[in-house]
Amino acid sequence: MQAPSQEMVNMRHETPMDLEMQAAQETVKAAMALEVPLQHDMESHRLPNLCSMDMDQVARCNFSEGCHAAEDNRDQSAVKTEDLVPCNGSICAITSLYCAFPACIGCQADGTLLFIQQRQACCKPLDCKDENKRFCAVVEQQRYWKIPQEILECKNQCFCLDSRCAIPCNDEVPCLLNSCGLNCMADFKPACGCCKKIGDLIPRLKK
Repeated sequence: MQAPSQEMVNMRHETPMDLEMQAAQETVKAAMALEVPLQHDMESHRLPNLCSMDMDQVARCNFSEGCHAAEDNRDQSAVKTEDLVPCNGSICAITSLYCAFPACIGCQADGTLLFIQQRQACCKPLDCKDENKRFCAVVEQQRYWKIPQEILECKNQCFCLDSRCAIPCNDEVPCLLNSCGLNCMADFKPACGCCKKIGDLIPRLKK
């Protein structure tokens, strides 16, 4: 009976780890033969440091295909806070009339809770400025995870009625104290007026 060769004896004692190491060595040899540069680290593939990015710009980016950028960097379906006429305001919650035409057509909802954000729009007019000349966002929906910048923010618009709230208050949901269209405080300052637009009560929002 013929004795087993040394090569066969070695194969019997090889573990799966040994086989993987051999395969890796063969790959390295093949790459060197082809003069392909080896990747010793992931430095060249490192993603940009998220903390060095402009997070305000990231937070405002909707990645929406249907909505096109307006001149003030808001998408065409966004409700302009300065055009709202508040009917009721309780510090961090506002109910308003939105009479800007044709922007008031359709419905839109935009909500953020800590790191969860979602946005929906229906039958909102567009500006036809994209290559496909789109003029209406029939149905639009996005959901994201984001870096938390507020506790809560919710905005809902259905044709001429708009309601919104935020904790804490911000430029999209400014601090207002209003009842039946009569206003006595805006942006944490005394501001009296009747049926005035938010942009008239808080002029800085028009800039």
